[in-house]
Amino acid sequence: MLMVAAILVAPLALTRLALQRLTAEIEQLQSQDFRASLLLGRLRAAADLVRRGDDQIVGLRDSTGVPTLRTAVATMRVLTDSLRQLSASDSYASVDSAVTEVQRLATVSVDAMARRDFDRVDALSTVAVRPTLQRLVATIAVAEGTLRVETSGRVRAARDETGRALRVSLLALLLALLLAGVVAGWIIVSISRPVADLQKGMERVASGQFDHKLEVASRRSDEFGRLAESYAEMAQRLGDLDRLKAEFVSMASHELKTPLNVILGYLTLLDDGVYGSLTDKQREVVHTLERQSHSLNRLVRQLLDVSRYDAGGATLNVQPMDTQAFFSELQVSLVVLAEQRGLIFSVTTAAGMPSEVWWDRDRMTEALGNLVTNACKFTARGGVVALHAEGEPGAVRLEVRDSGVGIPAPELPHVFRKFFQAGNQDSSSVAGTGLGLAIVRGIVEAHGGSVSVSSEVGVGTTFTILLPQRALSQRRPVTVVAAAGTTPFASTPT
Repeated sequence: MLMVAAILVAPLALTRLALQRLTAEIEQLQSQDFRASLLLGRLRAAADLVRRGDDQIVGLRDSTGVPTLRTAVATMRVLTDSLRQLSASDSYASVDSAVTEVQRLATVSVDAMARRDFDRVDALSTVAVRPTLQRLVATIAVAEGTLRVETSGRVRAARDETGRALRVSLLALLLALLLAGVVAGWIIVSISRPVADLQKGMERVASGQFDHKLEVASRRSDEFGRLAESYAEMAQRLGDLDRLKAEFVSMASHELKTPLNVILGYLTLLDDGVYGSLTDKQREVVHTLERQSHSLNRLVRQLLDVSRYDAGGATLNVQPMDTQAFFSELQVSLVVLAEQRGLIFSVTTAAGMPSEVWWDRDRMTEALGNLVTNACKFTARGGVVALHAEGEPGAVRLEVRDSGVGIPAPELPHVFRKFFQAGNQDSSSVAGTGLGLAIVRGIVEAHGGSVSVSSEVGVGTTFTILLPQRALSQRRPVTVVAAAGTTPFASTPT
């Protein structure tokens, strides 16, 4: 803060210094040059009065002009003394010498007039007084010329000083703005970058990616360094809790499989009459229990799949696949579901689609089936559901579009989380568990790809999958994408 204050105050200080010098020049003009000019003008007028008094004495041959002469001479002496106090210039000294001579001659002339020596008065006026007055007027003119030159010099100096002050102030202002901009930029960068990094980290944690590392160095000793340490500790604990939860769900699901299979086995035996014939009411109860057991068994399988993907233990049976045959099979198997719901369903492939890819056929069928089934659930009768595939350099882009109710924008980052169900469930024709999209994400990321979603309420939803043409057989850690847009997939083997 002190540096910023100094940067802002420096131009003001420099400008003030220049203005002080300019003020000194102006005061010099006011206190000396202007007063000297006025004094010289009054001195010229006093010289005219001396000439007028002398003319009266000579012409009238009486003492009528004596008061005028004495007053004018006294005024000239006062003015001359004032000039000598302003400056010791040679021109002013010449004026003083001429005034002294006029004063002496005027005294002699007045004395001669008192003696009524008119011849002496006439001679003094002609030979001494008038020539001396002429010399005084000339000396005043020279002093005025010198004063004009000095005044012009001071005016030029003041103008130059004003220009220098303006240039210095502008230069100082530009320098201050530059330094202030640098300081402001440094402050913004030092604050905005850590804040943006922390926000990005929080978004990753909210989407379930607990291994995201902040770019903010924990070695920083300020508040951001402490926030980075707190974030890392929080992410680690959340990751540990997530792993514990996945392990618990996996263990519980695995333990549920055996009793469920036993229940389903005995229900089948009861339905087959192995333990005796059943009444119609009993058979109806057995069928209801069997349906519910199958639903529970399907949920357990989904939980196991999600747990495997979360734990990174899922493996793929990657084999070469004929893309045209694969998409034809998908259309045949899924069109029935769309027809049952009164929807228009299509599977299309764009030019440039590779003829062969290396994927896990069963897993990709399950992932695309989940997306298409999900689209059908939220699309009203008469709507459109489409699966489109197109080739990209080293990759394949798959899009599942629908004209359904759409997903609110605030819920888009969370649709791939386990058990998350968007607020549009009232529009669904079939209740779900919230695991289908989590399984889709796990399958896609196991292939080394990414999945994203974009949606507009009342218009429809589009799920986009970007897969490498050749997937690894083992799962690799990739970045989870749960927002609109597409993130490049990891590099694929050759």
